[in-house]
Amino acid sequence: ITLMRSIQTRLATGLLLSLIVLLFVQWLVVASSIRQLSEQYIVKRMTHASDLLVSGISKQDENTYSLNTLRIDPIYLQPFSGYYYSVSVGDENYRSRSLWDESLPTMILEPGTRNVTRIQGPQNQLLLVLGSAYQKQQQLISVVVAEDISSIEKDINEILIDHAAISLLVLVILISLQVYLVRKNLQPLDKIRNDLIKLETGQIEALDENVPDEIVALVKELNTRISAVQLRLQRSRRATGNLAHGLKSPLTLLVQLTKDDYIKENPELQKAMATHVIEIQNIIDRELKRATVAGTTIGGKQAKLKPELEALLMSLEAMYRDKKIEVQYEVEENCPTIIDREDLHEMLGNILDNAYKWTSKKIQVSISCDDGLQICVEDDGQGIPQEQLESIVKRGLRLDEQTEGYGLGLSIVKDIVDQYQGSISMSKSQALGGLMTVIKIPQTGTGN
Repeated sequence: ITLMRSIQTRLATGLLLSLIVLLFVQWLVVASSIRQLSEQYIVKRMTHASDLLVSGISKQDENTYSLNTLRIDPIYLQPFSGYYYSVSVGDENYRSRSLWDESLPTMILEPGTRNVTRIQGPQNQLLLVLGSAYQKQQQLISVVVAEDISSIEKDINEILIDHAAISLLVLVILISLQVYLVRKNLQPLDKIRNDLIKLETGQIEALDENVPDEIVALVKELNTRISAVQLRLQRSRRATGNLAHGLKSPLTLLVQLTKDDYIKENPELQKAMATHVIEIQNIIDRELKRATVAGTTIGGKQAKLKPELEALLMSLEAMYRDKKIEVQYEVEENCPTIIDREDLHEMLGNILDNAYKWTSKKIQVSISCDDGLQICVEDDGQGIPQEQLESIVKRGLRLDEQTEGYGLGLSIVKDIVDQYQGSISMSKSQALGGLMTVIKIPQTGTGN
């Protein structure tokens, strides 16, 4: 099924079948024409021999006839020469000496009619037989002339074999030519396919519209849809950000109200207000960060791994300068990825921030792309108890149910990873003894 979906395969298969049928029909026509021409020539020659035989018959008396053999080609006198005749006049029958003890079939025909057939003759010779009927001196004369065509058939078969070989060679040449032409004429489709891959990986922002007229409308429509999707994503992010930031001002006022003297006189009311304000603030922060998760969007900006990592490490080093942390990192060269730049920044930033927060003095980071994108971050901190490793990245957990300092960041990371159909796992680092976080995102992963 997959094979037949290829336009190139369909064209090649259709043309191949057409060429095979055409050449086969042509071979049959040639074979039939050669045999027909050969037979017509032999029949013409045998007709001339029949006429000579009839002209050599003379009437001796009322019931007696004679055949003058001097007019006949001497080859009819040689035994089994391949040239034979049989003449019937009344009750008399004359046979060529070449037949020896053999005989030709008798044909009952009307005067002026002829019949051509093939039979197996003496010594397994293939004979072409011409039967003719004449009216001479009020007497019906039946003449049967035969000629061995075995050698002619052999020659015809050799010609047809050579013709078949030449036809096969022509077929191979035509197939090669048509494959070349099909591939050449389908190159614009290959270019569009390559452009789609580049578009998906962020190398270009739109498809090249310099394509054949038959598909230019499709390419333009795709570019229009891509632009609309990008614009819609930007508007969504902007609207969510504006909403979240717009709510922060009222929340700030509520926080200040909790410090009012009247509120302080009611500790229970103050505690309830503070709890709800903090919860609302955390929800806003979480949804604001999640709003930046793009997933694999066509035409998105491709992340450049090493520069992004170095920029993040520089920022985190400034934030945690008092801890004097040693960071070792390794990024595979020329490692392409389809992950969105903002998604990478958010995901990698949260993982590294947690590592800086909990490490003692050493962090190791490795990024590779042997099979999709793989990010591994290890630290030498105290780690996390095994029973909490899964719960801290479980989407939807309340912040007060998560390990302090991990919950929101890792929840966002989990959302991003899910968007790319990837996976995140945590375990104890064998090299450093702390926490090891591994993120795997397949190269074909697509965001929702």
